[in-house]
Amino acid sequence: LTPEQYAAQRGRVLLEALERAHTWRPPAPAEESPAKEEGQGAGDVWLSDVHGYGVRGGKLCALKIHAADGQEWESAETLAEFTAYITAEVFEEDGAGEAARLFELEGTRPDGRPLPRVRVTAAEFEGMRWPVAKWGAGGIVHAGQGKKDKARAAIQLLSAARGVAERTVYRHTGWIQHPQHGPLYLTAGAVIGRAGAVSGVEVDLGGRLNAYALPDPGEGSDLRAAVRHSLALLNLAPDPVAVPILGAVYRAPLGRSDFAVWPTGETGRHKTAFAAFAMAHFGAGWHRRHLPDSWNSSPNALESAAFRVKDALFLIDDF
Repeated sequence: LTPEQYAAQRGRVLLEALERAHTWRPPAPAEESPAKEEGQGAGDVWLSDVHGYGVRGGKLCALKIHAADGQEWESAETLAEFTAYITAEVFEEDGAGEAARLFELEGTRPDGRPLPRVRVTAAEFEGMRWPVAKWGAGGIVHAGQGKKDKARAAIQLLSAARGVAERTVYRHTGWIQHPQHGPLYLTAGAVIGRAGAVSGVEVDLGGRLNAYALPDPGEGSDLRAAVRHSLALLNLAPDPVAVPILGAVYRAPLGRSDFAVWPTGETGRHKTAFAAFAMAHFGAGWHRRHLPDSWNSSPNALESAAFRVKDALFLIDDF
């Protein structure tokens, strides 16, 4: 070939190669170009055509779509070293008239290991300090301007896409007017309505107060025998002691009262044991060594507990 023919041949080869070539761009950093996984992108939430949130590599991420020379690619900014979802929005009703709002959350580490299910207040969730408080060293939210706010938004939006259940948890005993079931008497055991126990109403009194637990008064209960056992307590103490205490048992579920019963006497006269029999009307777990409270508790703790024990007997022992 002459030099001119050779140059023309090589030129045709180069032109054909250019036609087949794609525009080159440098690879994105590792954080912005995670490896594709099975199911990657499922459950993403896009706020616009180019901005959204999702999970990449088991981590919460803010997503962005870039475009250049007719090509599009995704980058992912890691917000937290875990995934987290709100599984339920809980309204805690303590009888004061304004329910506290809490979120129940579940999460996983990047390697797929589950994190403990936790419950945080709305204020704790907004501040995004709860991951360290609840999940310890594994609750890493990345440093950087706005990353806490982005992580909070990511959890809320991704959870809403999956669906967040709502439920009410009652934190007190006693009577309520339920929107579905009408008048109910709340305990940590059976919740009792017109026709007996009602299911689907959640009561959590917390700690030892969960011993306020009545049994299911189902069919076949021997109510006459139960009443006779209760009245038999009058045989265990003189009337000036037994009648007021047993009367307090029957008076408590009838609504507000402005008085208390105060048994007093010498040590060793079984005041606590007899009062514990009275308490057992509101739960089989109550006995002389397991009572609602004592005067060793602080005034604030006693006031809080007495407020939540509504329409029931609340015993404060001396020791």
